[in-house]
Amino acid sequence: MNTIITKAKVILGITLAFTLADTITNGVQANVIKQSPIIAKLQKIKQPLSKETDKWMKRWVGTNLDAPGFVYNELSGTTEIYLKIRKIDKTDLVNGYKAYGTFVTGHGSSNPDSEIAYFNLAAILGHDDVIRPAVSYTLGKKAAQSFKTLLEKELTITLPGDRRHDVRIPRLLGWLTKPPLIGGLKAKKHDSYAEYKSMADIPPGAGRGGPFKTNPIIKVLQASNPQPAAKKKVLLQTGYTGDLLQLAREYSNIMTLDVIFQQWDRYNNTNVGLAKDDANIAHFYMTDNGGADMKDDLADITRNLSYFSRYNRKTITKLKQLYMFLNNPARGFLGYKNAESFVVDLGLYSELKPAEYVRLLKRNLLLLLKNVAAVERKYGNQAYLP
Repeated sequence: MNTIITKAKVILGITLAFTLADTITNGVQANVIKQSPIIAKLQKIKQPLSKETDKWMKRWVGTNLDAPGFVYNELSGTTEIYLKIRKIDKTDLVNGYKAYGTFVTGHGSSNPDSEIAYFNLAAILGHDDVIRPAVSYTLGKKAAQSFKTLLEKELTITLPGDRRHDVRIPRLLGWLTKPPLIGGLKAKKHDSYAEYKSMADIPPGAGRGGPFKTNPIIKVLQASNPQPAAKKKVLLQTGYTGDLLQLAREYSNIMTLDVIFQQWDRYNNTNVGLAKDDANIAHFYMTDNGGADMKDDLADITRNLSYFSRYNRKTITKLKQLYMFLNNPARGFLGYKNAESFVVDLGLYSELKPAEYVRLLKRNLLLLLKNVAAVERKYGNQAYLP
Protein backbone atom coordinates (compact mmCIF):
# COMPACT_ATOMS: atom_id res chain seq x y z
CA MET A 1 0.00 0.00 0.00
CA ASN A 2 1.27 3.44 -0.88
CA THR A 3 1.64 5.28 2.42
CA ILE A 4 2.83 8.82 2.38
CA ILE A 5 2.50 10.32 5.84
CA THR A 6 5.77 10.35 7.71
CA LYS A 7 6.58 11.21 11.28
CA ALA A 8 10.00 12.32 10.19
CA LYS A 9 10.38 16.06 10.00
CA VAL A 10 12.37 17.89 7.38
CA ILE A 11 13.42 21.46 6.85
CA LEU A 12 12.25 23.02 3.62
CA GLY A 13 15.22 23.15 1.30
CA ILE A 14 13.95 25.68 -1.18
CA THR A 15 14.62 29.35 -1.60
CA LEU A 16 11.76 31.18 0.06
CA ALA A 17 10.13 34.50 -0.64
CA PHE A 18 7.80 36.18 1.80
CA THR A 19 5.05 37.45 -0.46
CA LEU A 20 2.78 36.36 -3.26
CA ALA A 21 3.64 37.90 -6.61
CA ASP A 22 1.03 38.66 -9.27
CA THR A 23 1.16 38.31 -13.02
CA ILE A 24 -1.37 39.66 -15.48
CA THR A 25 -2.95 36.95 -17.61
CA ASN A 26 -5.32 38.33 -20.25
CA GLY A 27 -6.14 41.26 -18.02
CA VAL A 28 -6.88 39.22 -14.88
CA GLN A 29 -4.47 38.79 -12.00
CA ALA A 30 -3.40 35.23 -11.25
CA ASN A 31 -1.19 34.54 -8.26
CA VAL A 32 2.22 33.10 -8.89
CA ILE A 33 3.02 31.44 -5.60
CA LYS A 34 6.48 32.30 -4.36
CA GLN A 35 5.87 30.80 -0.92
CA SER A 36 3.39 30.73 1.93
CA PRO A 37 4.55 33.62 4.18
CA ILE A 38 4.03 31.64 7.41
CA ILE A 39 5.91 28.62 6.09
CA ALA A 40 8.72 30.95 5.02
CA LYS A 41 8.94 32.40 8.53
CA LEU A 42 9.10 28.91 10.04
CA GLN A 43 11.83 27.88 7.65
CA LYS A 44 13.79 30.99 8.54
CA ILE A 45 13.88 29.99 12.21
CA LYS A 46 14.62 26.38 11.19
CA GLN A 47 11.43 24.92 12.63
CA PRO A 48 10.92 21.38 11.33
CA LEU A 49 7.98 20.84 8.99
CA SER A 50 6.39 17.63 7.81
CA LYS A 51 7.56 15.85 4.71
CA GLU A 52 4.11 16.41 3.20
CA THR A 53 4.37 20.17 3.70
CA ASP A 54 7.79 20.16 2.06
CA LYS A 55 6.47 18.18 -0.91
CA TRP A 56 3.53 20.45 -1.64
CA MET A 57 5.30 23.74 -1.06
CA LYS A 58 8.01 22.71 -3.50
CA ARG A 59 5.38 21.71 -6.04
CA TRP A 60 3.36 24.90 -5.65
CA VAL A 61 6.23 27.40 -5.69
CA GLY A 62 6.09 29.35 -8.96
CA THR A 63 2.69 27.92 -9.86
CA ASN A 64 0.41 29.93 -12.15
CA LEU A 65 -2.58 27.80 -13.08
CA ASP A 66 -3.02 29.71 -16.34
CA ALA A 67 0.39 28.59 -17.57
CA PRO A 68 0.68 26.08 -20.44
CA GLY A 69 0.44 22.45 -19.40
CA PHE A 70 -2.22 22.83 -16.73
CA VAL A 71 -5.54 21.09 -17.28
CA TYR A 72 -8.83 21.53 -15.44
CA ASN A 73 -11.32 18.96 -16.66
CA GLU A 74 -12.94 17.66 -13.49
CA LEU A 75 -14.87 18.93 -10.50
CA SER A 76 -14.64 17.32 -7.08
CA GLY A 77 -16.52 17.51 -3.80
CA THR A 78 -19.82 16.09 -2.61
CA THR A 79 -21.75 18.93 -0.99
CA GLU A 80 -19.31 21.66 -2.02
CA ILE A 81 -17.71 22.07 -5.44
CA TYR A 82 -14.00 22.30 -6.17
CA LEU A 83 -11.85 22.48 -9.30
CA LYS A 84 -9.24 19.74 -9.69
CA ILE A 85 -5.88 20.96 -10.94
CA ARG A 86 -3.47 18.77 -12.90
CA LYS A 87 -0.35 19.38 -14.92
CA ILE A 88 0.63 17.24 -17.88
CA ASP A 89 3.66 15.13 -16.99
CA LYS A 90 4.93 12.74 -19.65
CA THR A 91 7.32 11.16 -17.16
CA ASP A 92 4.33 9.78 -15.24
CA LEU A 93 3.70 6.58 -17.16
CA VAL A 94 0.61 5.68 -15.13
CA ASN A 95 -1.53 8.83 -15.18
CA GLY A 96 0.29 11.14 -17.56
CA TYR A 97 -0.11 14.06 -15.19
CA LYS A 98 0.94 15.39 -11.79
CA ALA A 99 -1.72 16.44 -9.27
CA TYR A 100 -1.64 20.05 -8.10
CA GLY A 101 -4.54 19.77 -5.68
CA THR A 102 -7.93 21.44 -5.84
CA PHE A 103 -8.99 25.06 -6.01
CA VAL A 104 -11.52 26.05 -3.34
CA THR A 105 -13.37 29.30 -2.92
CA GLY A 106 -15.71 30.69 -0.29
CA HIS A 107 -19.09 29.01 -0.36
CA GLY A 108 -21.10 26.92 2.10
CA SER A 109 -18.87 24.80 4.32
CA SER A 110 -15.79 25.47 2.22
CA ASN A 111 -14.22 28.62 3.62
CA PRO A 112 -10.73 28.88 2.05
CA ASP A 113 -9.60 31.31 4.76
CA SER A 114 -10.23 28.62 7.36
CA GLU A 115 -8.56 25.88 5.31
CA ILE A 116 -5.41 27.98 4.98
CA ALA A 117 -5.41 29.29 8.55
CA TYR A 118 -5.84 25.78 10.00
CA PHE A 119 -2.80 24.57 8.07
CA ASN A 120 -0.62 27.57 8.91
CA LEU A 121 -1.44 27.58 12.63
CA ALA A 122 -0.91 23.81 12.79
CA ALA A 123 2.52 24.38 11.24
CA ILE A 124 3.31 27.08 13.80
CA LEU A 125 2.35 24.62 16.55
CA GLY A 126 4.55 21.91 15.01
CA HIS A 127 1.68 19.68 13.92
CA ASP A 128 1.21 20.40 10.22
CA ASP A 129 1.28 16.64 9.55
CA VAL A 130 -2.36 16.29 10.67
CA ILE A 131 -3.77 19.04 8.42
CA ARG A 132 -4.03 18.96 4.63
CA PRO A 133 -1.67 21.62 3.20
CA ALA A 134 -3.35 24.72 1.75
CA VAL A 135 -2.17 28.03 0.32
CA SER A 136 -3.85 31.23 -0.89
CA TYR A 137 -4.52 31.49 -4.61
CA THR A 138 -6.44 33.73 -7.03
CA LEU A 139 -7.80 32.04 -10.14
CA GLY A 140 -6.77 33.53 -13.49
CA LYS A 141 -8.88 33.90 -16.63
CA LYS A 142 -8.00 30.60 -18.33
CA ALA A 143 -8.63 28.43 -15.26
CA ALA A 144 -11.74 30.45 -14.38
CA GLN A 145 -13.21 29.85 -17.85
CA SER A 146 -12.66 26.11 -17.49
CA PHE A 147 -14.28 26.20 -14.04
CA LYS A 148 -17.28 28.04 -15.54
CA THR A 149 -17.65 25.50 -18.36
CA LEU A 150 -17.57 22.56 -15.95
CA LEU A 151 -20.11 24.22 -13.64
CA GLU A 152 -22.49 24.91 -16.53
CA LYS A 153 -22.26 21.26 -17.54
CA GLU A 154 -22.87 20.16 -13.95
CA LEU A 155 -25.96 22.36 -13.84
CA THR A 156 -27.49 20.36 -16.70
CA ILE A 157 -27.07 16.99 -14.96
CA THR A 158 -28.23 17.96 -11.47
CA LEU A 159 -31.90 18.28 -10.63
CA PRO A 160 -33.90 21.19 -9.19
CA GLY A 161 -34.25 20.74 -5.46
CA ASP A 162 -30.62 19.65 -5.12
CA ARG A 163 -28.56 22.30 -3.27
CA ARG A 164 -25.77 22.02 -5.81
CA HIS A 165 -28.24 22.85 -8.59
CA ASP A 166 -30.26 25.49 -6.76
CA VAL A 167 -27.63 27.26 -4.66
CA ARG A 168 -24.00 26.30 -5.00
CA ILE A 169 -23.52 26.24 -8.77
CA PRO A 170 -25.46 29.50 -9.40
CA ARG A 171 -23.49 31.20 -6.62
CA LEU A 172 -20.16 30.13 -8.10
CA LEU A 173 -21.22 31.12 -11.61
CA GLY A 174 -22.18 34.54 -10.27
CA TRP A 175 -18.80 35.01 -8.65
CA LEU A 176 -17.06 33.98 -11.87
CA THR A 177 -18.70 36.91 -13.67
CA LYS A 178 -16.78 39.29 -11.40
CA PRO A 179 -13.11 38.22 -11.53
CA PRO A 180 -10.70 37.70 -9.97
CA LEU A 181 -11.93 34.70 -7.97
CA ILE A 182 -9.97 34.47 -4.73
CA GLY A 183 -9.59 31.26 -2.79
CA GLY A 184 -6.93 28.67 -2.16
CA LEU A 185 -5.26 25.47 -3.27
CA LYS A 186 -5.61 22.34 -1.17
CA ALA A 187 -3.19 19.46 -1.57
CA LYS A 188 -4.34 16.15 -3.00
CA LYS A 189 -5.45 13.79 -0.25
CA HIS A 190 -3.04 11.11 0.95
CA ASP A 191 -3.30 7.89 -1.00
CA SER A 192 -4.02 6.08 2.27
CA TYR A 193 -6.76 8.51 3.32
CA ALA A 194 -9.97 7.09 4.80
CA GLU A 195 -12.95 8.64 6.52
CA TYR A 196 -13.10 7.80 10.21
CA LYS A 197 -16.80 7.13 10.56
CA SER A 198 -16.62 5.94 14.16
CA MET A 199 -15.82 9.44 15.44
CA ALA A 200 -18.81 11.53 14.37
CA ASP A 201 -22.20 11.13 16.03
CA ILE A 202 -24.15 12.60 13.12
CA PRO A 203 -27.68 13.70 14.06
CA PRO A 204 -30.64 12.87 11.82
CA GLY A 205 -31.95 15.92 9.98
CA ALA A 206 -30.94 19.37 11.18
CA GLY A 207 -28.71 20.10 14.15
CA ARG A 208 -25.05 19.91 15.03
CA GLY A 209 -23.32 16.57 15.48
CA GLY A 210 -20.58 15.81 17.95
CA PRO A 211 -17.96 13.16 18.69
CA PHE A 212 -19.05 9.81 20.10
CA LYS A 213 -18.35 9.91 23.83
CA THR A 214 -17.49 6.21 23.75
CA ASN A 215 -14.82 6.64 21.09
CA PRO A 216 -11.46 5.49 22.59
CA ILE A 217 -9.71 8.73 21.61
CA ILE A 218 -12.45 10.96 23.02
CA LYS A 219 -12.48 8.95 26.25
CA VAL A 220 -8.79 9.55 26.96
CA LEU A 221 -9.20 13.26 26.15
CA GLN A 222 -11.36 13.72 29.26
CA ALA A 223 -9.31 14.88 32.25
CA SER A 224 -11.51 12.79 34.57
CA ASN A 225 -10.45 9.57 32.81
CA PRO A 226 -7.12 7.71 33.02
CA GLN A 227 -4.28 8.94 30.83
CA PRO A 228 -3.61 7.04 27.58
CA ALA A 229 -0.93 4.42 28.03
CA ALA A 230 2.29 4.79 26.05
CA LYS A 231 2.88 2.31 23.22
CA LYS A 232 -0.66 0.94 23.44
CA LYS A 233 -2.11 0.05 20.06
CA VAL A 234 -5.70 0.86 19.19
CA LEU A 235 -7.71 -0.38 16.21
CA LEU A 236 -9.65 2.58 14.85
CA GLN A 237 -11.23 0.71 11.96
CA THR A 238 -10.31 -2.13 9.63
CA GLY A 239 -6.79 -1.58 8.34
CA TYR A 240 -6.09 1.44 10.57
CA THR A 241 -4.24 0.78 13.82
CA GLY A 242 -2.32 3.47 15.67
CA ASP A 243 -0.63 4.39 18.93
CA LEU A 244 -3.24 5.54 21.47
CA LEU A 245 -1.10 8.27 23.05
CA GLN A 246 0.05 9.66 19.71
CA LEU A 247 -3.50 9.67 18.34
CA ALA A 248 -4.70 11.44 21.49
CA ARG A 249 -2.06 14.14 21.04
CA GLU A 250 -3.03 14.59 17.40
CA TYR A 251 -6.74 14.83 18.05
CA SER A 252 -6.35 17.13 21.05
CA ASN A 253 -4.52 19.54 18.75
CA ILE A 254 -7.24 19.25 16.11
CA MET A 255 -9.96 19.95 18.68
CA THR A 256 -7.96 22.93 19.92
CA LEU A 257 -7.88 24.35 16.38
CA ASP A 258 -11.63 23.72 16.09
CA VAL A 259 -12.17 25.94 19.13
CA ILE A 260 -9.95 28.73 17.81
CA PHE A 261 -11.51 28.88 14.34
CA GLN A 262 -15.11 28.19 15.45
CA GLN A 263 -15.54 24.95 13.53
CA TRP A 264 -19.19 24.00 13.06
CA ASP A 265 -19.00 21.21 10.47
CA ARG A 266 -16.58 18.64 11.91
CA TYR A 267 -19.30 16.22 13.04
CA ASN A 268 -22.18 17.11 10.72
CA ASN A 269 -20.69 14.78 8.16
CA THR A 270 -17.67 12.51 8.17
CA ASN A 271 -15.10 15.31 8.31
CA VAL A 272 -12.65 13.34 10.42
CA GLY A 273 -10.01 11.46 8.47
CA LEU A 274 -7.17 8.99 8.85
CA ALA A 275 -4.04 8.20 6.89
CA LYS A 276 -1.06 5.93 7.39
CA ASP A 277 2.66 6.59 7.61
CA ASP A 278 5.43 4.60 5.95
CA ALA A 279 5.32 2.06 8.78
CA ASN A 280 1.58 1.50 8.15
CA ILE A 281 0.65 3.22 11.44
CA ALA A 282 -2.58 5.23 11.45
CA HIS A 283 -2.71 8.95 12.22
CA PHE A 284 -5.40 11.60 12.14
CA TYR A 285 -5.42 13.62 8.94
CA MET A 286 -7.97 16.41 8.48
CA THR A 287 -8.74 17.19 4.84
CA ASP A 288 -11.88 19.32 5.26
CA ASN A 289 -11.55 22.27 7.64
CA GLY A 290 -13.61 24.81 5.71
CA GLY A 291 -16.74 24.64 7.87
CA ALA A 292 -15.44 27.31 10.23
CA ASP A 293 -16.33 30.98 10.41
CA MET A 294 -14.96 33.48 12.90
CA LYS A 295 -17.87 35.53 14.22
CA ASP A 296 -19.28 37.13 17.36
CA ASP A 297 -21.61 34.24 18.20
CA LEU A 298 -20.00 31.95 20.80
CA ALA A 299 -22.11 28.81 20.29
CA ASP A 300 -19.52 26.92 18.25
CA ILE A 301 -16.72 27.78 20.68
CA THR A 302 -18.76 26.67 23.69
CA ARG A 303 -19.73 23.42 22.00
CA ASN A 304 -16.19 22.61 20.82
CA LEU A 305 -14.74 23.34 24.27
CA SER A 306 -17.19 20.89 25.82
CA TYR A 307 -15.92 17.95 23.77
CA PHE A 308 -12.53 17.58 25.49
CA SER A 309 -10.59 18.56 28.60
CA ARG A 310 -7.11 17.17 28.07
CA TYR A 311 -4.58 19.21 26.14
CA ASN A 312 -1.12 19.19 24.62
CA ARG A 313 1.02 21.30 26.98
CA LYS A 314 3.40 22.52 24.24
CA THR A 315 0.46 23.57 22.09
CA ILE A 316 -1.09 25.58 24.91
CA THR A 317 2.25 27.22 25.72
CA LYS A 318 2.68 28.35 22.11
CA LEU A 319 -0.90 29.65 21.99
CA LYS A 320 -0.26 31.68 25.15
CA GLN A 321 2.66 33.31 23.33
CA LEU A 322 0.41 34.06 20.36
CA TYR A 323 -2.24 35.58 22.62
CA MET A 324 0.32 37.83 24.32
CA PHE A 325 1.57 38.98 20.92
CA LEU A 326 -1.94 39.86 19.73
CA ASN A 327 -2.41 41.94 22.89
CA ASN A 328 0.98 43.59 22.55
CA PRO A 329 2.41 43.22 19.01
CA ALA A 330 5.62 44.96 20.05
CA ARG A 331 6.54 41.72 21.84
CA GLY A 332 6.92 40.08 18.44
CA PHE A 333 5.92 36.62 17.29
CA LEU A 334 7.55 34.61 14.52
CA GLY A 335 9.23 37.79 13.30
CA TYR A 336 5.96 39.75 13.17
CA LYS A 337 5.52 43.09 14.92
CA ASN A 338 2.09 43.83 13.45
CA ALA A 339 -0.93 41.72 14.47
CA GLU A 340 -2.95 42.57 11.36
CA SER A 341 -0.12 41.51 9.06
CA PHE A 342 0.08 38.24 10.97
CA VAL A 343 -3.61 37.33 10.59
CA VAL A 344 -3.55 38.14 6.87
CA ASP A 345 -0.51 35.90 6.34
CA LEU A 346 -2.16 33.24 8.50
CA GLY A 347 -4.89 33.10 5.86
CA LEU A 348 -7.62 35.25 7.40
CA TYR A 349 -8.24 38.01 4.90
CA SER A 350 -11.19 37.62 2.54
CA GLU A 351 -14.34 38.00 4.68
CA LEU A 352 -13.53 40.53 7.41
CA LYS A 353 -11.13 43.39 7.93
CA PRO A 354 -7.78 42.43 9.51
CA ALA A 355 -8.60 44.32 12.71
CA GLU A 356 -11.77 42.24 13.12
CA TYR A 357 -9.85 39.01 12.64
CA VAL A 358 -7.34 40.14 15.26
CA ARG A 359 -10.16 40.92 17.70
CA LEU A 360 -11.90 37.57 17.16
CA LEU A 361 -8.71 35.52 17.24
CA LYS A 362 -7.66 37.21 20.47
CA ARG A 363 -11.09 36.61 22.03
CA ASN A 364 -11.17 32.95 20.97
CA LEU A 365 -7.69 32.31 22.33
CA LEU A 366 -8.64 33.92 25.63
CA LEU A 367 -11.74 31.72 25.95
CA LEU A 368 -9.66 28.63 25.21
CA LEU A 369 -6.91 29.56 27.66
CA LYS A 370 -9.40 30.39 30.42
CA ASN A 371 -11.04 27.00 29.92
CA VAL A 372 -7.67 25.23 30.05
CA ALA A 373 -6.79 27.10 33.26
CA ALA A 374 -10.10 26.07 34.85
CA VAL A 375 -9.53 22.42 33.96
CA GLU A 376 -5.98 22.59 35.31
CA ARG A 377 -7.20 24.05 38.61
CA LYS A 378 -9.61 21.14 38.97
CA TYR A 379 -7.49 18.26 37.69
CA GLY A 380 -3.89 19.44 37.95
CA ASN A 381 -1.50 17.69 35.59
CA GLN A 382 -4.30 15.41 34.44
CA ALA A 383 -5.37 18.32 32.24
CA TYR A 384 -2.36 17.63 30.02
CA LEU A 385 -1.32 14.62 28.00
CA PRO A 386 1.99 13.04 29.03
